Amino acid sequence: MIVDDADLVRRYGGSVSGVLFDRKIEVFRAEGVDGVIPYRHGLGCAVAVGDPICSREDTPRLARAFRDECVRHHRHTVYVVASEPFARWATSEGYAALEFGRELIVDPRRDPLAGHAQQALRGKVHRAIRAGVVAAEYAPNGARDEELERAIERAVAVWLSARHGPQAYLTPFLPFAGRACKRWFYARAGGGIVGVMQLLRLDAYGGYLLSQLVSTPDAPPGTTELLGVTALRALGASGCAWATWGPAPLPELGAVTGFGARSERVCRFLFRNAGRTFGLEARNVYHRKFPVAETVGSYLLFNPPRIGAGDVIELLHAFHAA
Repeated sequence: MIVDDADLVRRYGGSVSGVLFDRKIEVFRAEGVDGVIPYRHGLGCAVAVGDPICSREDTPRLARAFRDECVRHHRHTVYVVASEPFARWATSEGYAALEFGRELIVDPRRDPLAGHAQQALRGKVHRAIRAGVVAAEYAPNGARDEELERAIERAVAVWLSARHGPQAYLTPFLPFAGRACKRWFYARAGGGIVGVMQLLRLDAYGGYLLSQLVSTPDAPPGTTELLGVTALRALGASGCAWATWGPAPLPELGAVTGFGARSERVCRFLFRNAGRTFGLEARNVYHRKFPVAETVGSYLLFNPPRIGAGDVIELLHAFHAA
């Protein structure tokens, strides 16, 4: 990680740009461009994570330089979680595109508990409050609270150790990596930290990514819902009009562009089975409890416009599938 990573994410980042803080990620740079492309490579394929992290004006230049580098090394080029605008540009450059999800965008100025549709969410939040859960923001002004930070890190470690079953994720939860572009909320109950939420500042969109939200096994029901509501209300109180939960996988692939009929059938089959194996659709249930202002497409991109065994394997590696 370099010193400017947090600044790049803050100025130019999107819904998965926090992957830049993962020490295992590789980074591509092009001379004269203020930006990077985070990626992983292997088996003849380079998998870039998210859009290029740079200005919109520099995006074509950086993406073409990355593709040229892949060609020099005889690698296919793949992007995961590409935005709609970048996917449109990429297909004009010869990439194939698969719409695998929709990004869920919310307006924090709207009270997340208002309205009949939010009855279930209100019930969850009130249940947590009755159980004694208290949510607050950790906002270090000057001196850091090292004791609180250690408690937050312990809670994240407990959550990690309690996970079971097939797993798939793009970015590990590193709460204090790239701290200059982050905000944190935490929940206490029974004298300990039982929940943590991390927000990533995205100035290119004028808002925040609601990037990580976890609770410990002993957290009272409704803890994560209370954290989400607390964070959204804090953003709304500051006038923030945009926040995103990031990409929510679809139950089936959406629009497919640039693939032949046989390749499209293979892609739909692979995606359907991956969804069942990793329970991708079930992961959307939590986020859909909150009012969604709009959704936009999230894409997988391939150049050349075909998918091989190596591409599939590297996609699984990119998602830490296990």
